[in-house]
Amino acid sequence: MKRDALKLMVALLLAPLVAGFVWFTLVAYAPQPAPRAADAIAVLTGGTDRVATGLALLRDGYGRTLLISGVAPNVDFKHIARATGFDSAIFGPRVTLGRTALTTAGNASEIAAWARTEKFSSIIVVTSSYHMPRAMLEISRAAPGLKLLPMPVRAGAFADFQPGAAVPVLIIEYIRFLLAELGLLGGEVIGQAQ
Repeated sequence: MKRDALKLMVALLLAPLVAGFVWFTLVAYAPQPAPRAADAIAVLTGGTDRVATGLALLRDGYGRTLLISGVAPNVDFKHIARATGFDSAIFGPRVTLGRTALTTAGNASEIAAWARTEKFSSIIVVTSSYHMPRAMLEISRAAPGLKLLPMPVRAGAFADFQPGAAVPVLIIEYIRFLLAELGLLGGEVIGQAQ
């Protein structure tokens, strides 16, 4: 009898986690929404597909300017433009390279500071589909009141469901999301402890 009660208690504890993971997986594979215009666009680094998506949105007039958050110190926009197939002379003046973020929370701080400085009220957020829930959580905490429009990017194992590659990434990112939700996942910005 004691063993059955223990099994029931474990099942009751695990059920919300499993349901949450199912929700998280569905979010990662949800159809990409149609773009909507905003004041600006912010891309969280982590792959050329993210940056190319942000630049395409900028080219198509969905935002006036673009921040690429979390750019390495040794990378310039000419390098980024070449890697993504965009003309640096045309887009360079409209792109800001954020170099302080080391983590998603750092991206959020960098985006929030940029939005405040530029007085933006709405931003399109571009990141990987599996990373979007945590990015939106962190940015909304750093910039309450800023309207965030998600533009998830599905690439690699997420372009079409490849369980062997996608499931481990989803599990790790789901754990990170839960830790961020609980406030247990800290962020760093170069030169600033958080």
